[in-house]
Amino acid sequence: MIRQRILEGWNSFRAAAFPNGAPELQLKELRCAFFSGALVATNVCVRKGGAAETEEEGLKVLGDLQAEFDGYLERVKKGVV
Repeated sequence: MIRQRILEGWNSFRAAAFPNGAPELQLKELRCAFFSGALVATNVCVRKGGAAETEEEGLKVLGDLQAEFDGYLERVKKGVV
């Protein structure tokens, strides 16, 4: 059986973001967005259908993703997003 890390992340996020619950439609739509974001990030990392990258290029991609996540988190903290 595979470990469902994205689902684990979703469950953790949902519990932290909505400790008192939320309407089912809101949770359904947010879960879809959460999984879509994970799919995009995964596709960027593995470049589905694209040419293979060197290890150095792969590390650059991961660094860029981390910087993008960090920047988004800072904007959230400032209330800009």
